[in-house]
Amino acid sequence: MKTYKNVTGINRTDLDSRSLLEAVKEQLQDSYPSLNGESLTIVTDLMVIYDEDVTESNGQFSCYAGL
Repeated sequence: MKTYKNVTGINRTDLDSRSLLEAVKEQLQDSYPSLNGESLTIVTDLMVIYDEDVTESNGQFSCYAGL
């Protein structure tokens, strides 16, 4: 299982949703160079929606999000 740590240091209130997604995606690419394509998009979406770390196990991505 691999864990992608949630991105910090982005002021969500200053960005529209598209800009926030792009900012998180850029930081993830810097931190995890092997993460790309659809996997990068999925991890970015989960982090922005749930504001949690994302885990990958057997090609499946998830985050806890208190559920």
